[in-house]
Amino acid sequence: MSHALSKILIVPPIHLPARHRDVDWNMKSFFIITALLALALVSGCASAPQKKSTASQQIEAWLNDTHGLNVEAFLDDRNGELRVHGLLSDVEWVGKIMEVADVAFGEFDAKKGKDIVKLLFPQTGIIEKYLNGVKVGEAKWKVSKEGELHAAYDINIVDVYTVHGYPDYKIIEIAKIGEGGKRKDYPKDEQVTYKYSINNLPLGPLEP
Repeated sequence: MSHALSKILIVPPIHLPARHRDVDWNMKSFFIITALLALALVSGCASAPQKKSTASQQIEAWLNDTHGLNVEAFLDDRNGELRVHGLLSDVEWVGKIMEVADVAFGEFDAKKGKDIVKLLFPQTGIIEKYLNGVKVGEAKWKVSKEGELHAAYDINIVDVYTVHGYPDYKIIEIAKIGEGGKRKDYPKDEQVTYKYSINNLPLGPLEP
């Protein structure tokens, strides 16, 4: 498929608790406009250039800098709708990122023996890890092309998670990537499941 093709992704609004966000970013489940347009056609038919808000710039920088993408992001301050423009492959990746970001906020807890391990997402793109209330790691997280959440607490070690939304709202630690990119997948009985914390506001099903 030609790399000259572009796609437009629209993320409809959802009202998340402000304390879970570092920007005024309203998200819910996303849908993708099915029409594929030539990049020149998109540019030619576009209306007057939009002035980007600070929130739009922050979202765009997070998507591009963390994931190596080249997209434009526009947040509509009137309705909280996020529009992402870019090459087909980049926008499809953004779709997976948004699916993860829709769940990865607030606190998730897991019990390992007598220990309580917590994953905290204090703001967009940041993850913190706690053991029995003591912070043991912090990292910028990113989403792989496979839709997994990757967090590099150590420069040479990446923890790999799968993120599950309604009705479970849980995050499962499934693997570790070490030096040289060597991946070790954990057997089922060694995987750690972090469940949505009771300290968060309640979540319900996503409306269509």
